[in-house]
Amino acid sequence: MLLTSTPFRKVVICAIGRTLQALVVPRQLGGHLIAFAIIALAVVGASWSYLIGIWGSAKTVGLAVGGFFQISDASNYAVCAGRILDEGLSRVAEYGGGWCLRRPIYSTLLATILGLTDRSWFWTLLVQSVFVALSITVLLRAASRLAGPIAAIVVLCLMFSFSTEHVFASTTSESAGLAFGAVGLALLLDATRLSDQRLLLLGTVCLSLALNARAGAFLVLPLLAAGIFFQSTSWRSRLSSTAVVIAGIISGFVVQFFWVAHFGGNPNASHSNLSYTLYGLSVGGKGWQQIMTDHPELFLGSVSRSQIAQRISDLAWTNVINTPWVIAKACAKNLLRYLHDPLQGMTRLWVLWWFGAYAIFLHWRELPHRVVGLMSIGTWLSSSVLIQDGGPRVFAATWGVTILQLGLGLHLLLSRLWKTMERSASARWSRQLRPHALEVGLPLFLLGAIFLPLTPLRRLVALTPVPSQGCAKEERELIARLGHESYMIVLLGEGEAKNEWRMQVSASNLRRGLWLASGFNYKGFADLSAPATVIHGYQAMATDGRSRVGDDIRLVWLGDLGGLSGKTVSLCFRPDVTVPVTDVPYYLADTVRLVNP
Repeated sequence: MLLTSTPFRKVVICAIGRTLQALVVPRQLGGHLIAFAIIALAVVGASWSYLIGIWGSAKTVGLAVGGFFQISDASNYAVCAGRILDEGLSRVAEYGGGWCLRRPIYSTLLATILGLTDRSWFWTLLVQSVFVALSITVLLRAASRLAGPIAAIVVLCLMFSFSTEHVFASTTSESAGLAFGAVGLALLLDATRLSDQRLLLLGTVCLSLALNARAGAFLVLPLLAAGIFFQSTSWRSRLSSTAVVIAGIISGFVVQFFWVAHFGGNPNASHSNLSYTLYGLSVGGKGWQQIMTDHPELFLGSVSRSQIAQRISDLAWTNVINTPWVIAKACAKNLLRYLHDPLQGMTRLWVLWWFGAYAIFLHWRELPHRVVGLMSIGTWLSSSVLIQDGGPRVFAATWGVTILQLGLGLHLLLSRLWKTMERSASARWSRQLRPHALEVGLPLFLLGAIFLPLTPLRRLVALTPVPSQGCAKEERELIARLGHESYMIVLLGEGEAKNEWRMQVSASNLRRGLWLASGFNYKGFADLSAPATVIHGYQAMATDGRSRVGDDIRLVWLGDLGGLSGKTVSLCFRPDVTVPVTDVPYYLADTVRLVNP
């Protein structure tokens, strides 16, 4: 018995050893173009499967009620993107007192996606998910070239998980932040591994754009420059590489302020939400909404967002100067909170994150590890300002850094289990692996998509204003193309036939999903009786003196309009009759007519 079992044990041990070695040795995951395409299609297919699944189940995710009806910030970005296509400069700057100018990079990217899809709402979300999924694919391949398939698997699983919670279903700036941040980090890993300054520049530009599109851990940028400067090369090489990084960092801010200026806005409007956060910290870490409690007078009257932000910033700095220990205590508390849970809710994995920190320490002399380590420190230091307000989504642009550190921790553990693996040999092999041209092409395409609304192509997708169909004297009119730039959600009873592609959902399923959601007041949706149609209207009517193309008008129709999805309709409503749905007015429509093409 012992004679037969001993060879079997050797076979099992050898098989385990080969498996471990295959997982930790750097390799080109999907080296052939066909294999690369299969991996990319699999990730895209998984994102589409997720989206279609939540649409069918009417699950509410973040700011997407039923998985697709956008509210709050998500709905505002949709309006901003539409106005960029239809009206250009002035109307973008005026919306919400300059709201669109906080993060115009995402608004212009979303405008391009809307143009590509003829503004079909479901296809807009699907195409946006394609860009995010491809960005995740690029990062997982770069992670495999650095630390083997095990790091790639971690990146894929946790980046995808983050996207299901904060990205795929919503038109929020986390989409641009995650997409640019993922491809930027991938390019930086390859650039530092291969000493390629072209990849270094492109990667830094993408990372800077990511942080301007979704404001977050900005301290990552100077620490990235520090990591590039303090490397074991000649002074000439150090200076040139550092100059490339600084140029890339500046480029992202130049693009941000270019769009603000292009739309005729005040530069103070850019990232104006940071002033709210600073004030909350200055009074002891009470959150960004504390300014509304302490100084409600700031929000009275027709004052622009940039002016309000400047006043809030002045108050915050006054507090900092007068009581610096208050903000210092709040920041220290936030730093400790981040270290206690660096993965923002994934508490079971925090040990691997610390193992990743140890792996970076062991390989500190290797530039890719040192850069990842310093960027991780930048995320931690930035958390002193960020973590109290936004949760994981404020780290969207640098989430890949956190996840990659966890992957390096798992890589370290598996490498130690298989002690015979030659580290130096794997490092030499890693230096021979280069990114595919398509991996470099994706960030270039995303960069082009930001600027596409500047071109004459914008006019090809601009709405043609529709003449008024006429309403009663005391009524106003909304002309809307339902299911496109004007999206809706139709609540139906249990026994009625439903089709999510017509934006029809089960009212009971929607209510059940609302109670599981958190972070926003959805009570108005839950209180609606089926059948009911909630419409986020984007005005397509020619100017009548009271409304213009692009006006944001939200309505409730006590009936099922799912059969009119994709059609242009005229809705009449009284401006003095509202329905409580969210914190903005929804008017009750009393007439619906189909507009002939």
